[in-house]
Amino acid sequence: MCGSEADRDLIIQSILSTLPSEFENEYSIDPQLPQSCLSIMVRDQFGNFVIQRLLENASSPQRDRLLAHLGPIIPVLKKYTYGKHIAAKVEKMLAPSPK
Repeated sequence: MCGSEADRDLIIQSILSTLPSEFENEYSIDPQLPQSCLSIMVRDQFGNFVIQRLLENASSPQRDRLLAHLGPIIPVLKKYTYGKHIAAKVEKMLAPSPK
């Protein structure tokens, strides 16, 4: 496992936090995406990798928290080269399991 539970909580909290105002002009954020660090990371080659690893290594409550933020923006993620990878992973995780 990568890092402790507390480490992953801190990373997830930072990713889901509101984008600091000093970065608003530096990064163009799709108006359909939340104004958070997550919006930058899902469109970035390396940020995308971090989000995917978090989804794989997070505990159930942490994963659920990420999925709650990513699920509603799947259609927007599919517009971006790197966002497509996260969208596919999120759709797979949110799909009902066969019974």
